[in-house]
Amino acid sequence: MTASITEPTLYGRDARAIAPIEHLRFSPLAITAGRGCHVTDENGRDLLDLSGGWSAAAVGYAHPGVVQAVTAAVSTMAGASVLSSTNPEVVALAEELLAVVPGTGDRRVYVGHSGSDANAAALGAARRATGRHRVLAFDGGYHGGFGVAQAVSGPASARTETACATARRCA
Repeated sequence: MTASITEPTLYGRDARAIAPIEHLRFSPLAITAGRGCHVTDENGRDLLDLSGGWSAAAVGYAHPGVVQAVTAAVSTMAGASVLSSTNPEVVALAEELLAVVPGTGDRRVYVGHSGSDANAAALGAARRATGRHRVLAFDGGYHGGFGVAQAVSGPASARTETACATARRCA
């Protein structure tokens, strides 16, 4: 659904404020709340969410375990960022990953801040391991909102010159 940018609806506001790369929409929904496997749209309709795989919603909206973990994390803010300081949670996670992932030699864990970071690292690793620089990406797929990840994401019309230059090509 393409909303007129003059509409006072959530979609109209979205069209004025959100970058097109973020518009990977399969249905014209404006979601205002979620609980369990249900979402509520801006008209108050309760709907069964059939795309719950997006982000943390895979375990259900407002899942008690996730709410508890997030509440505990934000109450101390020890894990705000590994870029400017270290914290016990991120070091423990890195140690656990190194223990369970096979490999030898001098290994480290890359801790990104987003899926874009993760996908950029995965693309770089794949390119280095294979020696190939081209990747197959589906038009309309989403792999990240900036840099190399953006260059293989979304409709071709939404890919920016900066992302394409970073990736050295855009299809």
